Amino acid sequence: MNHEHIWRAYDIRGNATAEITTSFTHKLGWALAEQFRKRGIEDVVIARDARQSSTELRDALTQGLIEGGMEVSDIGAAPTPALYFAVDALGYDAGIMITASHNPSADNGFKFRFHNQPFLGSDLQELKDIFAHISKPSLERGGHYTLNMQNLYLNAIVEDMRSITKPLRVVVDGGNGIAGPWLTDLLERFGCTCISLYCEPDGTFPNHSPDPTKKKNMSDLIQAVQKEGADCGFGLDGDGDRLAVVSPKGELVYGDRLLALFAQDILKWKRGSIVHDLKCSMILQEVITQHGGTSIASATGYPRVQQAISNNASLMGGEQSSHICFADRWFGFDDALYAAARILPTIPNLDTRLSSLPYYPCTPELRIPVSEDKKWNVIPQLRPKLKDYTLNETDGIHCSTNDGWALLRPSNTEACISVRIEAKSSEKLQTMAQELQQKLHELGVDAQLLSPYCSPC
Repeated sequence: MNHEHIWRAYDIRGNATAEITTSFTHKLGWALAEQFRKRGIEDVVIARDARQSSTELRDALTQGLIEGGMEVSDIGAAPTPALYFAVDALGYDAGIMITASHNPSADNGFKFRFHNQPFLGSDLQELKDIFAHISKPSLERGGHYTLNMQNLYLNAIVEDMRSITKPLRVVVDGGNGIAGPWLTDLLERFGCTCISLYCEPDGTFPNHSPDPTKKKNMSDLIQAVQKEGADCGFGLDGDGDRLAVVSPKGELVYGDRLLALFAQDILKWKRGSIVHDLKCSMILQEVITQHGGTSIASATGYPRVQQAISNNASLMGGEQSSHICFADRWFGFDDALYAAARILPTIPNLDTRLSSLPYYPCTPELRIPVSEDKKWNVIPQLRPKLKDYTLNETDGIHCSTNDGWALLRPSNTEACISVRIEAKSSEKLQTMAQELQQKLHELGVDAQLLSPYCSPC
């Protein structure tokens, strides 16, 4: 059966029963081993998230890699950034994470990293081509080892951090993903008192979807912060590479506003560039410029942001979806636990600092359902209908005027079109939402998610 759609822009995701099966994963191990051998790679590290299928996929992947001659170290159930840390800090040649991040519990997949560099779309295409023709290798078998990373990784974060102002009272919503216990462990090492919500890893995600960028998933966290009189709240996704922050007043701080706070802090001490994806607010660009930095726009996707950070020797970067990547004092990969540590000194003044940031009316990132076979055709069909806008096609289509912009792009990980709109007035936001909803409707796309923004706010 052909499952083209599981090969995403830079990772692999699909249904664990019908698509990401043990036989697929065993064969993937062979293909990865061949790809790695071509690059002179032999030492790899693997980890898995809390999904019910992850253990059997780990076994199948390990078998395929060993049959392909790889030396495989398994760090067990661990957050994605702990795997990345093992690759970059301990000198492994490559890492493979078994996870589907925030996807539904029935899904699973794989993320990848090379030593000190992201696994890009071109690398995934090469892997896909190898997979298409691979057969069982006739090689000397590799080896299998186990490694406990929790203390090594968390101690490295603690040692990197300067002192925080005072012990804090923090609510942590782990989303029943793999990273909840790791973050509470880290915060307690800083002397914080943790109030845990859904921090028991459970791959069925019984309480809410492990996507902290959706406000409905963070409603319990917001309520708990206010009820407990906590200093802040942290929300995690399924594999621990994205962070949501809730302020003492209950504001859910999205990725671009987090980046603005981090930019203000870093640019006090250093001059350099900060990378952000095209979905980020105009406010972020203004803050970076006002503080003497250089704003660099990137296509959406954490490997693309990481690559832009590396290419430009940037201080940090991130996405509106809350992938936060620090190259300043860290390794340049997306790491929710490290980002949580870096925001701790700001927490006592968080509400004050947030209120000082400008605000432009905007939509959240809206994921408008479009089937996998149709989503890639929407943007080319939409382009001729946007003649009144300035267009940037670095990533999907970014259409702008002097007082607003919209970004529409096929999702790399879901059957949908991602849409975000920002404007300098509510009236302009309403006008743009109405226009885009109508144009999408003409293409047969049901854009009802835009309806709340088509009326006066």
